[in-house]
Amino acid sequence: MKKISTFVGLVGMTGLLLLGCSHEPSMKASNTVNTYSNPSASVVAQSAIYNVSADDTALIVYESTPPKERLCRRHGCDGADTAREQKRTMAWSHFSFAGHATVNVSKSQVQGELKDIIIRPSRGEGVDYDIISKNLEQASIVIEVLKTNAKLSVEFIDDRYLEFRQIPLDPLLIFADQLESEDHASIPDPAAKSTYLVKNGSAFSREIAATKKAVYFEPGVHELGYWEVPESVMQVYLAGGSYVKGAINSALEHKRFQKGFTVNGRGILSGEAFPWRPNKKKQGKESCLDEHGDAFDCWFDGVKMLQLGTDKFVFEGVTIVNAPHYVISGFRDDNIAWNAHTPQGDDDPKNDALGEGLFSEEDSYSGVMSNFKVLGNWRWNGDGAAILTNTTIEDCFISPFDDAFKTYSDGGVVKDCVIWQTDNGAVFQFGWYPKNIDGLLVDNMDLIHAEWTGRNQNWGIFNFADRGGDRGPTDRVFWLENSVFKNIYTEGPITRVIALENAVVKQQGFRNLVFENIQIEHLVTDKEAKSLQKEGNGTLDTVKKDWFGYPVGRPTNILHDASNKGHISDITIRGLVVDGQTINQTNAQTLGQFTLIGDDNMVVFE
Repeated sequence: MKKISTFVGLVGMTGLLLLGCSHEPSMKASNTVNTYSNPSASVVAQSAIYNVSADDTALIVYESTPPKERLCRRHGCDGADTAREQKRTMAWSHFSFAGHATVNVSKSQVQGELKDIIIRPSRGEGVDYDIISKNLEQASIVIEVLKTNAKLSVEFIDDRYLEFRQIPLDPLLIFADQLESEDHASIPDPAAKSTYLVKNGSAFSREIAATKKAVYFEPGVHELGYWEVPESVMQVYLAGGSYVKGAINSALEHKRFQKGFTVNGRGILSGEAFPWRPNKKKQGKESCLDEHGDAFDCWFDGVKMLQLGTDKFVFEGVTIVNAPHYVISGFRDDNIAWNAHTPQGDDDPKNDALGEGLFSEEDSYSGVMSNFKVLGNWRWNGDGAAILTNTTIEDCFISPFDDAFKTYSDGGVVKDCVIWQTDNGAVFQFGWYPKNIDGLLVDNMDLIHAEWTGRNQNWGIFNFADRGGDRGPTDRVFWLENSVFKNIYTEGPITRVIALENAVVKQQGFRNLVFENIQIEHLVTDKEAKSLQKEGNGTLDTVKKDWFGYPVGRPTNILHDASNKGHISDITIRGLVVDGQTINQTNAQTLGQFTLIGDDNMVVFE
């Protein structure tokens, strides 16, 4: 949700409702609602339990479910077994509007007693939306959406709801977009000679696309597959009502010096046709397989749903679902192109596919990612988005099955996003190897769910996964520095806020970092954590090592400077509120559950 001013917040208080009460939605002469039909919608997965309308127009409610395929024999498989056992689903619907929009939602199959229907982010009530009425007997709710680009989770509290963890097993997401006329990117002319209009029911032609400047997918279902964007194409447009099965790669040598490549629209890009961890060298039709037949993380050769490899790029409005691997990346994402490049899934700098300095121009790119959505990630390596150099990410929704954001580059801005973190990864991941990162700004984020079932080494809101110390020079210090992370609001229990360590990656330092106004509804206790780890992929074991020899679990919150040279310094944690109490120097190691190892002055709690 967008940042709330004091005046708007006071006005929003009038929208608070008691269960069973209702009021009339406000009327505005300029109201406009655009909905999206799909002439081939019957061939894609739709929800059998939700009905949604916007201003009395029925909407398509799409659905994602965990894939049945496993493609693994070792290493705990693909991470999706719990979701399969629980028969989880994730449904979503979307429309665009101006003014206000009235949304009706009903659930046709309620499990057990329906105790309530809630909307998240909860702090958006009265600002982003009003609840007009609820009817528990009819399992229905009416919402008036007040602000464009709202990302709402509609949650029915019945027997398909995990009460302590506050997780619906069959959630419904509503994406209420602004009109496309308000977007950064324009809509290409489908009738122009320079546009390839991909018609519903027709095969996608790579040869025709290579002769055009823009590719326009009209409403319908399209079989794209893994597509390396040709030099001529500067815009890919997914019209509302389009459902494109495939992946788009613009991070290619022939596009590296271009400017302004754009992917936009209101359509859906789905990775459902790919196997897990698909291989670019096999056109995405086969997984990267080791000698045991297991799918492994071939990072450089793995298909990402969207790779952005030009300066001044724009990605806007599109929903990405069912990713088989990393969702949004650049070409190098700093210097990790060789990550997990061997058939065994090991890290091996000697196999660097790029070479020193190749494609280093990516370090000076900039771009915008706006109002995009990522969901339906069920398996390991389902990372959300890389915060690329000098890139602004705004108004996003991300539900990853790994890190929501890879924070590996300088000058990134992330603001006004809603995150649903599943049972893997960090919200902001700094780690895995030494790096320099300068000048990040994160502001106004809603973490509406964090499904973590343990304190795994690479989990938490802010995390440096302390591994890969052999990557890069060992004779100098790399710094994550001069960055601000503020106005983070969480709902439900979480197992970790911050973990910054350099016990393994000894050349990593952290300095001049500010964490401000972090609101934690509930920080899980040790007793609660022991129960949680039975429900998913979590661990609490801080002694056990993984197959690389690194610790599997870590303490709840930790700042650990193993250098004894002040490599963690000038950390300010201001206004961290846990279970309603502000964390200070006195209670940081008790209520805040912080483990502090290093200089006494490395962190200040205010």
